Amino acid sequence: MSSQGRTQAQPSLAQQQSFYDQRWRQFQYADRVRLARCVEVLKRIHRLRLERPVIIDAGCGAAWLTGIVAVFGPAVGVDLSPEAIRLAREG
Repeated sequence: MSSQGRTQAQPSLAQQQSFYDQRWRQFQYADRVRLARCVEVLKRIHRLRLERPVIIDAGCGAAWLTGIVAVFGPAVGVDLSPEAIRLAREG
């Protein structure tokens, strides 16, 4: 709800898909910030000391992180954007 008590309309699934398709058409691979985030994700997975966890990378984009976390166990990436999925399959 907004501060005035009205509910704000949420973007439709088609609008969200369009947004992410556009975003992934401008895809760039990891920079320093993304790599630092990746290192933190890997550290946290490692600290759990799970034996071959199944990892779901929700909102995986082009799935570059999905491939990295797969060293711990089976990993599956899912994304709303067909453009991101296309990039992941090509990668």
